[in-house]
Formats: sequence, structure tokens, C-alpha cells
Amino acid sequence: MMWLGRTHVLWRLTRSWWCRRPAWLTVMVGVSGMVCLMMLSRSTTLAPPLRPSPPGARVVLAAAPPARLHQDLDTSQDTAGRGRVVTSQDTAGRGGVVTSQDTAGRGRVVTSQDTAGRGRVVTSQDTAGRGGVDTSSTQAGGGEAGAAWEDAGPEHLGAPAAPHLGVLTAPHPGAPTHKMQADAAPGEGPGTAPGTEPEEEAVLGGGQEEEEGAEEAGLRDEILSEVHETMEGKIEAILKRKREALAIDMEGYHFHPHLKAKDVSDLVMERGGNPVRSLVVTTWRSGSTFIGDVLQSHPATFYHYEPLLDFGISQIREGKLAEQAIYSLRHLLTCNYTNMESYLEYGPMHPWLFFHNLQLWSYCKAFPDLCWLPQFLEPFCQLFPFQAVKTVRLRLNLTRDLLQDDKLGVQVVLLVRDPRGTMQSRAHRNWCPGNADCDDPARLCDDLVNDYNTARIFTRKFPHSFRVIRYEDFSFHAHNMTKDLFDFFHLDYHPRVQTFLDTHTTKKVGGVSSTFRNSKTAPVHWQQDLTWQEVVDIQKVCDKALKLWGYRMARYEKHLRSFNPVGKLRKGLMLL
Repeated sequence: MMWLGRTHVLWRLTRSWWCRRPAWLTVMVGVSGMVCLMMLSRSTTLAPPLRPSPPGARVVLAAAPPARLHQDLDTSQDTAGRGRVVTSQDTAGRGGVVTSQDTAGRGRVVTSQDTAGRGRVVTSQDTAGRGGVDTSSTQAGGGEAGAAWEDAGPEHLGAPAAPHLGVLTAPHPGAPTHKMQADAAPGEGPGTAPGTEPEEEAVLGGGQEEEEGAEEAGLRDEILSEVHETMEGKIEAILKRKREALAIDMEGYHFHPHLKAKDVSDLVMERGGNPVRSLVVTTWRSGSTFIGDVLQSHPATFYHYEPLLDFGISQIREGKLAEQAIYSLRHLLTCNYTNMESYLEYGPMHPWLFFHNLQLWSYCKAFPDLCWLPQFLEPFCQLFPFQAVKTVRLRLNLTRDLLQDDKLGVQVVLLVRDPRGTMQSRAHRNWCPGNADCDDPARLCDDLVNDYNTARIFTRKFPHSFRVIRYEDFSFHAHNMTKDLFDFFHLDYHPRVQTFLDTHTTKKVGGVSSTFRNSKTAPVHWQQDLTWQEVVDIQKVCDKALKLWGYRMARYEKHLRSFNPVGKLRKGLMLL
């Protein structure tokens, strides 16, 4: 009872004080209470109810990062009202882990943080925040993890998720296993696919990407509206659509006199014809991306981009790997995708294998369930009268078997670059260090010497189907050299090619991955970027290669910064 008495006394004292309280205290207490009630009411009314997901959408929860300011967990609706199915969306609508259909009509595959909202398709870390199919994280965007493919439309088309890339197991017997950290593909982020050249990335502006996404969504919906949703029905609808598009592309085309083609059907395998086949052989960071994109600017060209990507960061010179590499090239040049398991199994987790094939990639994004199937790829490839390949892993001597095949009729170009420029350019790639075939200038220059000796033999043996070109010469005289290159490849110097050169050779746009460059300065910027000691170290092991290929030596540091390193080639080579 004692505590009860004390409580009563305390209550009476409090009541007495409250009755004698000053007026200002009453006002403060009242205002504070009203503010609290208003804040409580606002917090309950601002939170919208979760809306149901769009029909057919697949909502997959992804691992979210630690809580950040202005971030909420939304597995259905973007709170900015954009209609995206997300799993970790910030309330400003700037990104998040997107694992299903974007009902705003973009249909992009985005599974990691995309601070720019651009929705590119990549398979690993994208330090520039450009997003896409991402199997690891985005440093610039918070690093959510997500699935590999988005639902392609109202009906999920069933592509497998790609695991996080860590150690790449060599797909071919005897091929080395490489630890790597794959970078964003085309456009592309400061990094690229392992073993690919940064220039190989196509650079698109945000507006172009949105237009492209809308076009893909329209393409998917249009095809699905015409057919039953069977694999055979979708394939036939795609082939029909592409035949019509190619017929328009080839209207008024001027066939090269060497081809003796009366009609495009003479060059189309689907109709029993034999296509025009072009092969560019070089090594990493030698400018082949630019030449590959020039070739692809030609109408009706099917571009086999880096078909030996699954061989890892290695140069193929001889032995079992050489046999496998030539087998793969021959199959692709003839649109034969049977018994190409290593190539096709590599692709889904490394989509940049097809990303650069502009004729194919839009259909891969619309129908990811078809993209890696031989029953789709073979008839699709066989529609094209022009087949182009570029590879950075195959040494020149191995192309002899292809050149000797008259029925194949392939035209081969060896592309060479100053090893000092090559080594400086490789220094930007995180996949190069630790791989001797890439980061050792002695190996690079040994290959250049061997390629030079092979080139002299091929010049005599295959005078009509083999040529040599230096990257520097091509860049300094892009328009004229392209005309010569196309003449050798039996291609028409089409207005589209002219437009591509006009827009890609006058100024630099984007980072190291861009193919928009000032072609007059890009080949020799190594003179300003390398230290004098780095140049000395490269020249010490590359003296013979530099002399054979007509490159001048830097004599001292001041000379390095101002001299012209490109001299004349020795006689004995068939140049463009």
C-alpha cells in the first residue's frame, strides 16, 4: 500500500503544477501533438498498395544490397509509375534489379543495378552503370545480383539464367583455364569481354537504345501475332521477315565483276548459291573491331564476331587446338552449326559472342529461347549473301587450309599493328595481365615475325585471295583503304559504308570501347601514353618485328614524342 500512497501524492503534485502552467507551454504541447498526428497520417497514406504483376511476368527476387537512402523493396511496381517489374527499386525510379517484363514497352533485359537506366545486355561487371544482362554486379549502381534473362514478353520464352562468372573452364581439351573478371560488353563500360577488343563495342546513345528497345518489342509482338507459339512457327516467321528485309537491302546492289553473279540468289546458300566470304586475321588490340564494323556496315552481311572466343585468352598456333579452331571456322563460314556444342554452350553465358552481329542480335533479344539453337541459326545464317569473320586468336599459318579450299572461296586479310601501340592498348584491359600470350611483348613480336614469314609465302601462293594491311595505313587513309579492301573482298562500296566512315573517323566519342575515333590520331597515341622506359622495354624484344613490318625505332624520349613511327614496308608482301 505504501507505493500506492506515493503514487497518489505524485499525481496530486503533477496536477497542481499543470493547473498553474504558463500559457506558452500549453501552445507548444498542442502544436507538437498536431505535428505528430499529421506525420503519422502522411506516412500511412503515402505508401501505395502493391499492384499485381503484368500478365505473364516472372518476378524473381534477387539479393539486395545493404539498405540505402531512398530505397525500398518492390517486387511488382516501380513507385515512379513506369510500370516495371523490379525487385529492388529506388523510389526515384533510377534503376534496381529488374528481372521481368518492362511494361513501358522497352522489353529490356536488366538484372543488375543500372544507374543510367540504359538497359544494355552484358554478362558481368559494368563499371559504367550501363546495365543489361548482368551476372555479377554494377559498381556504380549498388551491386544487386540478378537473373540472366528477362522474360521476353507477355509469354516467358524460357532462357536459362547465367551464373556469376568466376573461373572460366577451358571448353576445349588442352585449352588453358583462365581466371578472369569479365567486363561489360559493347558500349561496349570501360571493359570488354575477355579476349575481345574494346573498340569492338558498339556505342549507342540513350535515345538510340530506347528506339532499339521499342523496335525489339514491336518485332517480338508482331511475329508472335502471326504464328502459333511453337518453335517451328517462330523460326519460320523470323525467316520470312528477314528474307523480305534482305530483298529490300539488295535492291539496286552493284555486284562485283569478279563474282559473275546474275542475281542475289547466286550468293545465298538457302537457294543453292555460294556466298562471298571474308576473313580478317590479327591479334588483340590491333584495330580489327573497326574493320569488322566497316564490313558489317555493308548490306546483307552476316558477321561472325570472334568465333574463337571459347578458346580463352590464348593464341592458337599448332596442335589439337589448331585443328579445332579451323573446324569451327569452316563450319561457321558454311553456316553449319551442328557439332558446335562448345561454341553454342559458351554463348548463353557470354552473349557478346552474338552481340556484335547486328543482323542476328535483335532476334536473340526478342527470342532468347531460339538464339543458341542450330535449328534456328543454320537457316537464318544461310539467308545472307555475304559472310564476314574476324578473329584475334588464330595465327596466319593456320589459314592455309581455308585458302586452299576453292569451293569455300574465302578471301583472307592479315591485319598488323605496331606492337608498341598494341601493348599500350592492352594495358587498359583487365583480362590481359597474367596471360603470357597477351601481356608478354616478346610473344607478340614472335608472332609478328612468324606472320611476316607466312605472309611472304602466301603472297606468292595465293596472289588473288590474300592481302596484308597495317592498321596505321588503314586509319590514316580510311576512305581510300576501305575502297581497296572492299574491292579485294569483292564487295560494293555501298553508300551505307560511306556513311559509316563519315560518322566514325572524324572525332572520338565514348571511352576505350568506342569505335568512334579520330582515325588520324588513334593509331599513334601510344607515343604520348607510354613512358620512355616502357618503349625501351618493348623495342628491346621487338626490334626484328618492327623492322620487318616497317616501323621506325624511337631513339630517345624527346624523339619518341614527336617522330613518325610508320615507315615503308619491305617488298615481297601483297598489300592492299
